[in-house]
Amino acid sequence: MDVLQLADEDELLNPFRNTPMKLFVTSREEVASLSAGSEWRPPLLLSRKQKEINSQLGTVLLLGRSGTGKTKYLADRMVSDACASAPRGEQFGQLFVSRTVGVCELVKFLYKDGEGSSRSNRVDFFTLERFITQMEDTVRLKRMPSSRTFPKKQRVDFSYFRDQLFPQIKSKDNTMDPLVVWTQIRSFIKGSIEAVLLGRPLHLKEYLDLEAFGKERCRLPKDLRRKAYEIYSKYEAEMRRRQMWDDADRVMDILARCNLTQLKPLSGCISDEFGDRDYDKVYVDEIQDCTQAETSLFFLAAGLQVQSLFLAGDPAQAVVEGVDFRFEEVRSIVYKLSQGKETLERPMKLFVNYRSHTGILRCASAVIEKLCSAYPGSARVLPPDLGYSQGPRPAYYMTNGTNSVELRTILTNNERLVVLCLDENNRRAALSESDGMVLGIREAKGLEFTDVVVLDFFSGIPSSDQRVWKTLLTADDQQIIQSSWSPQVETQLKLLYTAITRSCNRLIFVETHNSVAGSAFFSWLQANELAEPLIFEEDNAEEVSGQIMTGDEWRARGIDCAVSAEGPSAISLLQSAVQCFKKAKDSKLFLRASVELKLKEMIQRWKSRNVDKRLNLSEEKEAVELMEKLLTQQLFLEAIQLCDSMGPISSFPNEFNDCIASQL
Repeated sequence: MDVLQLADEDELLNPFRNTPMKLFVTSREEVASLSAGSEWRPPLLLSRKQKEINSQLGTVLLLGRSGTGKTKYLADRMVSDACASAPRGEQFGQLFVSRTVGVCELVKFLYKDGEGSSRSNRVDFFTLERFITQMEDTVRLKRMPSSRTFPKKQRVDFSYFRDQLFPQIKSKDNTMDPLVVWTQIRSFIKGSIEAVLLGRPLHLKEYLDLEAFGKERCRLPKDLRRKAYEIYSKYEAEMRRRQMWDDADRVMDILARCNLTQLKPLSGCISDEFGDRDYDKVYVDEIQDCTQAETSLFFLAAGLQVQSLFLAGDPAQAVVEGVDFRFEEVRSIVYKLSQGKETLERPMKLFVNYRSHTGILRCASAVIEKLCSAYPGSARVLPPDLGYSQGPRPAYYMTNGTNSVELRTILTNNERLVVLCLDENNRRAALSESDGMVLGIREAKGLEFTDVVVLDFFSGIPSSDQRVWKTLLTADDQQIIQSSWSPQVETQLKLLYTAITRSCNRLIFVETHNSVAGSAFFSWLQANELAEPLIFEEDNAEEVSGQIMTGDEWRARGIDCAVSAEGPSAISLLQSAVQCFKKAKDSKLFLRASVELKLKEMIQRWKSRNVDKRLNLSEEKEAVELMEKLLTQQLFLEAIQLCDSMGPISSFPNEFNDCIASQL
């Protein structure tokens, strides 16, 4: 019997995707009992990384790029914690939080699939919005009612701030970008742990304190902070006048009523037949989209047990405007909430990508390099992602308007295809063209899809940022000057990276309108061999929905056909290979396959002739010319096959052998 031996670091891949296969630990006796119909629940065989993550004590910080399995590891840890609590007979409370419903549903599925739901525990899966609402209700019951209300119609988000408020309150010299000011308000003045512990927004002197907000934490120079604070003061006055509020106000209202400096738990986040209590463990995905104040709410939900959280994320995917995230800020929350008594380990890091193949990952890594070069400190610098499988490069295509035949061809007749758009406006336009799923990039975070089209990303970028993109994509790293970049391009780069890494198999960039940024991006992709033009069949564009492929895909299909060219189907397979290499514009493989096809066709003709009939002079010359081509292409085995087939029927065997000898 053959036995496959695996080392601790080895993993078997699922043949239908890039994810590891589930392996279980069992005995031969247990396997034999399966046939008897007994219920079989063997434990999972955990990888070394899973064991490491599941065994780490205290609050766990998990850092990894897209597709490295952060969400899967988080769900595994939830199951592991639930199983560990069962023998103790505890009523173990678990809470999972993510910004999107899709990720919540995914983790719920993984948790149930991992047998977590078979335990008699309390487990909740909340979106961030639902979680904050739940905390509002709990604090109202356990502490005191709020003196403020937060009607949805009065909420200020970044778009409203940028378009309606900022033009009225901006500085006279017009040096401050609205996103820069919004980030200072949301992440520091109102959303920092210092503001949380004070129970109010920071005063100017506190905000300018370089010891608390050094350049690594707050990248805005001190002189510009003064201008940002001046705009913030006007913003607050205008908010009071209009009776409006922002997300930071709502979170601060909850935390201020809890007085976290006293470290007194709520003891009421869970209320069921077992009484009122807080959660034992809180798990958060996409933590990079949360401010320090929002993160403090998670600690509050865990009864202010600062070693009871599991936080997974990647700063390179921080796409919520106004959130300036570093994992170091989570560590500082723990240190300050515990009054210096508790610390956290540094983030555990994941490097192997289980979602996308190397063709997609090379493109994603190049975008991250541009992000880190143009905006130092915007994301943790990690080694390039390692993919388990090879695959074709992404494709790009510029079409003439949204009503073109080519666009309809791309967006229809592929049930696996998901269209990703920059924002809601692009999404509405795409819905009328696509038969499949259409999502905004932020909606798609944490999810994965087989085939992805990124539609009109660059034509949807504001005109003020178009030239910045061109300069970014054409400049060398040494030429990049950070101060010249629009702050919004940082978020756009992160959105682009997030969109690219949603794809498992095929990725296509499509632009329906010319733009400076789009043209520069396509040129950059081609110059760096990160992607290639999408190839349509020329005969009838309306009937090629199944034949839209990149050069890499045509090349891969051609190689498959050529390698399989044996037996009765050899000629037809080689004919297909020749056509594939022609479409891929690969002249080297086209010539090689054409020569091999010529050999197969020639030998088939010889086999069909009378056994006593010799080759004529013209046929002999044709064979010699083919031999020269076979040797030039280094197809030596095929050359031997030609010699063996020609020998018995050659009219000039000696001359033929002399010719071969001269060629060799």
